Amino acid sequence: MSRRHFVETPVREDGQPVPRYRLVCGSCGCGETLGRQNFGSEIADSQVPKKFEERGWSVGKRRDGRDDLCPSCVNREQEARRRRLHVVQSEECVTVVQTTPSLAVVEAGKPQATAAEKPREMTRDERRLIWAKLDEVYVDEKAGYSAGWTDARLAEDLGVPRAWVSTIRDENFGPDQSEELQRTVAEARAVMAANTEHAKAVEALMQQGAALLKRAEAVERSLRRIETAVR
Repeated sequence: MSRRHFVETPVREDGQPVPRYRLVCGSCGCGETLGRQNFGSEIADSQVPKKFEERGWSVGKRRDGRDDLCPSCVNREQEARRRRLHVVQSEECVTVVQTTPSLAVVEAGKPQATAAEKPREMTRDERRLIWAKLDEVYVDEKAGYSAGWTDARLAEDLGVPRAWVSTIRDENFGPDQSEELQRTVAEARAVMAANTEHAKAVEALMQQGAALLKRAEAVERSLRRIETAVR
C-alpha cells in the first residue's frame, strides 16, 4: 500500500477559506480540523497523524481515510472490545469450575447479545448551527441554494454528517437544488432550443438549394438543346 499523504484543504471560517488539515470519521462522519502548523509536505505526513492522535483520534493507513476514527468512536470500539473480552473470560471460568455445567450455568456463560450501536445523534447546538448556515446560504424553496452551495459542501464546511444537513434542509427549507444548477439547466435548454431552430433553418436552406440545383440543371439541358439546334 502506498504511503498516505496529508495536504491542507480550505475550510471556511468567518466566510473566508482558511487552510487546515482535516480528518473525517469513517464511522460517524464527524470531522475535526488542525490549525495550520506550517508543515512541509514530508513533515506533514508524520506530524499530522501524531497531532490528531494526541487529540484522541485513530488515524488509519488508507489513503481515502475510511478507517479514521474520531475519539468518540475510538472509545466505543474500546468499550465493545472490553465487553467481548469479559464475555470470553466468563465462559472460560464456567468451563473450568464445572465440567458438566447445569442449565443455569450454561445460560450464564453464553455471550450476551448486545444491541447495535446507534449512530451519534444530533445535539441541539449542532441543529442550531446547521439551521443558521442553511438560513444564510439557502435562498428559498423555488431557487434553492445560492451559487456554489450544496448539502455536501455545507456538511463539509460545518464538519457534520451530510445526512443531518439533508434532513433539516428537506424538512424546513426546500429541495436539494441551487440557483447555479437552475441557471445551468436554463442555459442548456436555451442552447438546445437555439440548436433545434438552427438545424431547421439549415434544413430549409438545403431544400431550397436542392430545388435551385434542379432548376439550374434543367436550364443547362435546355441551353444545350438550343445550341445543338442552332449548329
